[in-house]
Amino acid sequence: MRPPESPLQAALRRIRGTVHNPTYGVLADDDGQTRIAARVVVVTAREAAQDVPGVRVALSRLHRPGGGSVGQENAVRVGMAGQSTAIVLTVAATYGRDLYELAERIRIAVDEQVRAVTGLEPVAITIDIDDVFAAHSDIALSD
Repeated sequence: MRPPESPLQAALRRIRGTVHNPTYGVLADDDGQTRIAARVVVVTAREAAQDVPGVRVALSRLHRPGGGSVGQENAVRVGMAGQSTAIVLTVAATYGRDLYELAERIRIAVDEQVRAVTGLEPVAITIDIDDVFAAHSDIALSD
């Protein structure tokens, strides 16, 4: 029978597990682990952002650890470490909106939706507003 691990040993085990799974968030309890893929967070963040009035386009791209990307879309980037995730969204907005206030509403929507859907904790949500479109523009509103 092995002695129980010390708090330091438990912390080191969690850190090592996080380093081995950088594309997954991990939720652990006494019954086991649930791993949430980064692409799930990407889709969840994109969908939440697109539901905010004033957001015209929010696209997504999954970045591989060490560089490169999967898919043709851009620009939601997600970093994962254990139960935490950092999200960067690039959006286009409707012209005439208060862009700072729009970014705040996007942050709130993404934070709430990522927590509700995945159980992960968004520790940083960065909003890049890359373009604006006139309210009557005929651009596609989804990818």
